[in-house]
Amino acid sequence: MRGAIDHVEDLAFAGACARGDGPAQARLEVIVRALSRECASKLRLSTAERDEVTQRLMVRLLAGGETAATLASYQGRGPLTAWLRVCVAREALMLRRSEGRNQTVELDLSTAIEPLFDPELGLLEAEGRVAVKAAFQAAFERLRSGDKVLLAYHYVDGLSVREVGRVLGIAASNVSRRLTRIRTELLAETRRSLSTTRGLGESTIDDVVAMLDSQLDLSVPRLLRAAHTSAVATS
Repeated sequence: MRGAIDHVEDLAFAGACARGDGPAQARLEVIVRALSRECASKLRLSTAERDEVTQRLMVRLLAGGETAATLASYQGRGPLTAWLRVCVAREALMLRRSEGRNQTVELDLSTAIEPLFDPELGLLEAEGRVAVKAAFQAAFERLRSGDKVLLAYHYVDGLSVREVGRVLGIAASNVSRRLTRIRTELLAETRRSLSTTRGLGESTIDDVVAMLDSQLDLSVPRLLRAAHTSAVATS
C-alpha cells in the first residue's frame, strides 16, 4: 500500500518508541506536547488540562497491545503527526467528557472538514485543498440516511458496536461490517471525485486519501453534528 511505503520513516520511529528507545520517546513527547498546545488553543483547555492530556496520551501511546491509541496500532497509512493530532484531540475530548464538561461548537460542513488537513504536510495548494474538501463533503452527503444514523449512534452518541446492534436489532458483526463498508465508500467516492480534478496527480491523491483514512474517526462526528445543526437551522 502506497501510504505505508511513503511513511516508512514514521513507522520506524513509532516502532522505536514502542520498543522503549529513550531518545525516540523523548522526541515523541516533544511532538505530543506541541500538538497538545495546538489542541488546547482550539478547545480552550487550561494549562493543567493541556498537561494532563499530554501525560495521559503518552501513557496510552506507550502501553502494550494494539488498542486504538497505542503506537502499535499505527500502520503508516498517513503521516504520524496527523495520526497523533487525532489521538490528542480524542484524548482531550475524553477528558472533557470525564469531567462532565460539554462544548458546543457551531460548524458548517465545510468548517467541519478543515481539521482533516494538516498544514505541515504541504501536500496541497489552496485550490487543491478546496477540491479535496468539496469531494469529501459530497461523498459524505451522498451516504444513505440509514448509514448516517448508524454513524451517529456509534461516533456521536458513543455507543459500542454491540450497543448499536441492540438499538437497530441487528448483530454486532453486521454493525462492524456496515461501518467498514461506509468507511470504504466514503474514501472510494472521494478518490473518484479527485481523479477528475485537474492538478492532482495519482500519488498526491494516494497521500490525501491516506490522510483522510487516518482521521475519519475524528472528522465523522464533526460532520454529523454540523449536518444536524444545518438541518435544524433550515427546518
